[in-house]
Amino acid sequence: MAAQTFPQKPAAERCFDVLVFGKIVGQTPSDPPNLGDGNILMSWPYFIDLKITRVNKGKIGAKKITALSVQHTYWRSDLGTKKWWLRRNTEGGYNILTVQGGHEPPQCSAAMPPATAYLTPAPGQTLDDMRKAGKQRYGSRP
Repeated sequence: MAAQTFPQKPAAERCFDVLVFGKIVGQTPSDPPNLGDGNILMSWPYFIDLKITRVNKGKIGAKKITALSVQHTYWRSDLGTKKWWLRRNTEGGYNILTVQGGHEPPQCSAAMPPATAYLTPAPGQTLDDMRKAGKQRYGSRP
């Protein structure tokens, strides 16, 4: 079986724009790509609905957002409120950064361009279309 690894993100994409405390109120996996025979996909993008309870660093106007996260399975619904490092993305929303080992990433400068979105729709398609396809295939959870 072949393993696919994702390239290391450039430093510009490892910084965060906003650090919030929030609770997951919805999560829907996207429809993962078909990698062909002999391949296993261990993680892929999910749509995560966050109810923001507090902004710790940076600025965000909305109290509820949908962000993109790359993960293996659903987050547990009993986790309650937790920290989320958000990075503006090229689709006009946010990517949720994975922070390992408790090492907080640096905050992006205001001049930093958005990071590449974890999902990019095909021509004529929207992120909402992609979410609906994932929901139809897998359902969604709180």
